[in-house]
Amino acid sequence: MARKAGILYAVTDEGLELRQSAGGMPILSAQLRLQDMARLLADALAPTLLLEPSRDLYLLDIGTGPPAVCLNALILLRRGHPGALEDRRVVIASLDGEGDGDGDGAGVDALSKMQSWKGPLAGLNIRIDHRLYDWTGMVGLEPALLEIDRHDALAAAAAGNGLFEHGTDEEILGSLAALREVMLIVASVTRGLDEFRALVTLAGYDLGRVIERPFGTQVLLACRQVLI
Repeated sequence: MARKAGILYAVTDEGLELRQSAGGMPILSAQLRLQDMARLLADALAPTLLLEPSRDLYLLDIGTGPPAVCLNALILLRRGHPGALEDRRVVIASLDGEGDGDGDGAGVDALSKMQSWKGPLAGLNIRIDHRLYDWTGMVGLEPALLEIDRHDALAAAAAGNGLFEHGTDEEILGSLAALREVMLIVASVTRGLDEFRALVTLAGYDLGRVIERPFGTQVLLACRQVLI
């Protein structure tokens, strides 16, 4: 099991699965959100990864605790697109508001199990880097973006609903502006979809695929100015 701040995950062959959620969200709804975001990320990444078989891949996991979305997306990619990950270095930058390590080690422990013999990510070159993150000052984000530039890496991000629900419009716009170098962002939001679309449009993003659920909506954002 992997635990973080009232959230309990089980490591399975399908990836991290929720066993206990925080904030009163029903387990089924929280698990569906996790699955939706992982699927959006994997499906959006696959075409570029197949065209760019040797470039490093950096995944920014923003404020979701253990990087379950990114880990589960990698499993989906490996199973659905054999060879997409085999010859590349993958780095998950876990940008978290707590300074006690990556989910108390939950993400690293989960990755270790997934990379064990016959595990779903066995043999792949993957590491998790934990970085303290605060969207009010974007602490932790700039070093991760500099590393992406330095390695000329492909990059994408998964953002939990913390930034998009608790951040001010100015903080959201500032974070999106800083993230323009990544190919795409998957996000979970609970505010109205029309309101959210208007906000991200101001930051230069298009709203792509949308999955609506009773307790929230998962969306794909693509920056109109990204150069990959």
